[in-house]
Amino acid sequence: LYASVNTNCFYAPRNGQDLRFFAAIFNSNTFTFLYNLYFGALRMAGGYFQWGSPQLRLIPIPEASAAQESHISNLVDWLLWLRTQPSVLESTSQYPRDPLIAEYLDQWLNALVYELYFPDKLQTTGLRMFDLTEKHSLPPLRDWRERDRLPQIRDRFEHLYDIKHPLRAAFYDLGSLELVRIIENRE
Repeated sequence: LYASVNTNCFYAPRNGQDLRFFAAIFNSNTFTFLYNLYFGALRMAGGYFQWGSPQLRLIPIPEASAAQESHISNLVDWLLWLRTQPSVLESTSQYPRDPLIAEYLDQWLNALVYELYFPDKLQTTGLRMFDLTEKHSLPPLRDWRERDRLPQIRDRFEHLYDIKHPLRAAFYDLGSLELVRIIENRE
């Protein structure tokens, strides 16, 4: 049973785009920032945004190549799956870093969305998040058996999270850009 007073649905994305791509865009720091710029005065009680088609039509959705969409959709799959894992939802003494895996993938998704919205700004500073993603991407979720996923993603995360890994260095550099600091409301 599903009931709603005001419901918005995506049922036929343009050009066959993947809904996971839109999920990444709509949940990104960039989209939240833009939404607040356009419609911050329309906040509802509790600070919630009003999500309606009149508002969503006005905020630009960046163009993405099929490869870019695929990388984003893959990370969304991983993030959605991780957020069903008890040790990711709540840190345990046995696996205290599991929540950090999801946070890292969320940071990765935001970095890709930054490049979609601001490619010149990132690329002129040497940040090419999609190129790094191409080199260091996670395999599709379905490639790993369910029971092996969490141990394997833990191992992969430790490699990607290493202080010397190019992806982690790029996230650090990305965080130093004035544009990103403004969007993320960091002084």
